[in-house]
Amino acid sequence: MTVQMGFEPFSILLVDDEVVVRGLVKAMLEKLGFAQVDEAADGSAALRKLDQNSYSLILCDVHMEPIGGIDFLKALRQGANVRYSPSKSRTPVIFLSGSADTDDLYKARQLGVQSYILKPVVFDALKKRLSKVLKV
Repeated sequence: MTVQMGFEPFSILLVDDEVVVRGLVKAMLEKLGFAQVDEAADGSAALRKLDQNSYSLILCDVHMEPIGGIDFLKALRQGANVRYSPSKSRTPVIFLSGSADTDDLYKARQLGVQSYILKPVVFDALKKRLSKVLKV
């Protein structure tokens, strides 16, 4: 069941190496009413998705192999492998992580991450962060 909350016009790329986490978060995003929810299992797969599509927002895990969230964000912000539109390098990113490592937070802020959500992801917290970043 989709709940209409103003997210309908937006598309989102969900990047996480854990299939279960992707499934749970995707279900939350669909409940919020996102028009499109695409998935990638790591930063490399996310860059390939960005070669083909544009997204309103990217939700990305920090710790993944072979390319984690920090390296993905560096590549994104530098425009690496995002061949079809420089505007893609400015796509808002919210990090997901199971730890509140201050070094990760610092690096993420330096690279222009918009927000940070700790796992396990809670529906109301996710909705609040997405509303703030997308201005819904």
